[in-house]
Amino acid sequence: MPTQSRRLRRVEVQLIESMLARTTHEGLGAGLAAAEVIEFAEGQPGCLRFVGSLLYPKSPEVVAERTFVDTDGVPVSVSLSVDEAGRLLEFDLFKNDFSPVASLREGLRKPSGPIRKALAGMRS
Repeated sequence: MPTQSRRLRRVEVQLIESMLARTTHEGLGAGLAAAEVIEFAEGQPGCLRFVGSLLYPKSPEVVAERTFVDTDGVPVSVSLSVDEAGRLLEFDLFKNDFSPVASLREGLRKPSGPIRKALAGMRS
């Protein structure tokens, strides 16, 4: 289990803020630029655990989710969860083919055209 923490990257902060803006949990975005996280995917987008959250939460809650299509055309699912104390817990990324996410910036774009159709096909 990794123990080295780091600050969120700018694009990670932007994506989390964008996801929270569509929820009733928008206030959780305060202080994201200074938030410390621990990576669980050895430098690749995967799971980020927020430092200060409960180590073994009993009832984590997903407060925001998003799906986008990466630059290589493969869908990526993103979720943000909180612990039972309401603190940010994890920022999870899952790419359907398990390859590294090429661009988190794609998650900031509004789906249109072929991307919207690809996402619609995933949901059915």
